[in-house]
Amino acid sequence: MEAIRAEIQRMVAKTAEPSEWQQIRDSVERKKPKCRNCDDLGFAPDADGVYHPCPCRHTTISQRRQTELEQYSGLSAEELTFRLDGVELGKHGRDSTEYRRAIDAARRLLVNNGWLTLTGPYGVGKTYMMCAIVNEGMLLKKACLYIEWGELLGRFKETFDAESQARYDVVFQKVSDADVLAIDELDPSRYKVTDWTEGELSRLLSYRYRFKAERATAIATNNYDELPEFLSSRMEDGRDDVVHLAGEDVRPGLRR
Repeated sequence: MEAIRAEIQRMVAKTAEPSEWQQIRDSVERKKPKCRNCDDLGFAPDADGVYHPCPCRHTTISQRRQTELEQYSGLSAEELTFRLDGVELGKHGRDSTEYRRAIDAARRLLVNNGWLTLTGPYGVGKTYMMCAIVNEGMLLKKACLYIEWGELLGRFKETFDAESQARYDVVFQKVSDADVLAIDELDPSRYKVTDWTEGELSRLLSYRYRFKAERATAIATNNYDELPEFLSSRMEDGRDDVVHLAGEDVRPGLRR
């Protein structure tokens, strides 16, 4: 391939004007294969002349899959950097024991599936941990989704708009079938409680509970005592973890 390209360049150089030659050279350079092993064909021969998928093909597929997972995750560019190892311990009045317990529970969740509930006041790091769970799940090539409960209710409601192109069953399936689902801000005080909202909450989380052996569900709430009894009963399943995080609200001290 390199020899053919060099010969074409030599022949063109004899007849082309300098400006024409520059255009031709630029065109050739743009088409220059990135992989010398397979010339971007995706397959390369072994010593016996038998063709096999080139390693670059696996790399490209892996990169494409990672991009798809990140787009599906619902995380912002900043949130995509959050990791469980980045949780600050022993600062801002935090109980290191409980935070380590939460981190260990999160890692078990990603391996064993089931449920994890994080409770505690505003600003103690629940959202950070929820995003970190999603990120670490993506490292395991799992389809992970982070969403606030109020936002999810809004998406459900949009499907009832006659002009909306979104379908309720598609939205519901995206959430219900995620390998790892992280629901943040599940607080009745933050949204109007109606028979409809209670029904949606029950339908989604009852489904996730039924298939807990196959999927991981993480829930964060600021007001655990306000949750419906059907939900708190499932959260307190002895096979799963409920971790209370306490400390100072770190948000007022954040700086650019």
